[in-house]
Amino acid sequence: MDALTKANGLREMRAKVSKDTGVPEELLSGETEEACTAQANAILKFANPGAYPNIRDGGEPPRKPAGSTRDQFAAWFSQAVK
Repeated sequence: MDALTKANGLREMRAKVSKDTGVPEELLSGETEEACTAQANAILKFANPGAYPNIRDGGEPPRKPAGSTRDQFAAWFSQAVK
């Protein structure tokens, strides 16, 4: 019975830390709230989406190419070999 009570207490504590930090409960393995909070903060620091630079998408070209693909390639090729 004590093991069941302890397991339920751990599950509730991990659920609370998970709710407070946003880290999934399955990733927490600490035995105390302080340990789980420290673990959650370390996970958040590691998985910080702002740690990588944002790369701007080129988006749509400023003007739509006119003509068929064949004509576009011919124009590009004649300009490239000049």
